[in-house]
Amino acid sequence: MATGPEQRPDRPAGINWRTRAVLFWMIMVALGVVMWKMASTPAPTLGQLRYSDFLNNVDKKNVPAVAIVVRRNAAEATGRLRDTGQEFSTLIPRETIPGLVEKLRQQGATIEVKETVESDWLNLAMNALPLVILVAMWIFMMRRMRGKGAGI
Repeated sequence: MATGPEQRPDRPAGINWRTRAVLFWMIMVALGVVMWKMASTPAPTLGQLRYSDFLNNVDKKNVPAVAIVVRRNAAEATGRLRDTGQEFSTLIPRETIPGLVEKLRQQGATIEVKETVESDWLNLAMNALPLVILVAMWIFMMRRMRGKGAGI
């Protein structure tokens, strides 16, 4: 059995280790670009409305219904404007919620209030998970490539 520099009896015939290494790094670069693109693209949002414009619409009785999600430091108000039908989302200071709710009640608007409890540990875990997976894959691949592609 003739074995050349590219083929050894302990390895199956097929793609040599250099080609595998090049393909591996091309896939890793492509994966990194995809992950970066996914992380840097903002999620689609409703039409962002400035707080002052939201208050002007409330004064004009242009907000028939609003859902207020209360968070730790602020709240988010979402709804649909009466005249244009445009959906909106705006951040409002937490301190102004009682007065805003009273004003909306006087105008006959439908108000829904929800409070979210955010877990700092959960946020940390969700943000660190992609990095942990990437490091785990890196360690796994480096250990596999130590033998110049043996076993891949």
